[in-house]
Amino acid sequence: KDFNQHKPRILHIGTLSRKNLNRSICALEGINCHLRIIGNIDETTKKLLLEKGIEYSCNSNLTHRQIVDEYCKADIINFPSLFEGFGMPIIEGQAVGRIVVTSNIEPMISVANNGAAICDPYNIESIRNTYIRVINDFQYRNDIILKGIDNVKKYSIETVAKQYFELYKTL
Repeated sequence: KDFNQHKPRILHIGTLSRKNLNRSICALEGINCHLRIIGNIDETTKKLLLEKGIEYSCNSNLTHRQIVDEYCKADIINFPSLFEGFGMPIIEGQAVGRIVVTSNIEPMISVANNGAAICDPYNIESIRNTYIRVINDFQYRNDIILKGIDNVKKYSIETVAKQYFELYKTL
């Protein structure tokens, strides 16, 4: 998919407070984009979206196939989460060749493995600057995407199965 630099579609998965949607909304103020939210949003979030002038749409209860389609339609995967056990949206975004914006904290740093644009999830200006760089810097964006595609290989079924097999052999 060609990156839509003029009006990128930014996919945000999840609406729990740790997913950092409200800071993302504040960071997007003035950036021409479409924010696609997967999950239910409350009235406070709707008001913030309106106040910041963010074009958005949201949906919930999607099938696996529909979620894959959302990733494929996106230009940017937004995941500046405050904490996670793993961070599957990073790998899922990388797997479909999308630029991922994520947090400079663990486990996101390790999961992304240099294959994501990193920001401080507590700092709106850091998130904003990361969006702007991802949108405007073709070389940076494509370098990160290529690193992400390479990173996904270590999470393939074949690779993980081989690692388990090697572990079993040592036991």
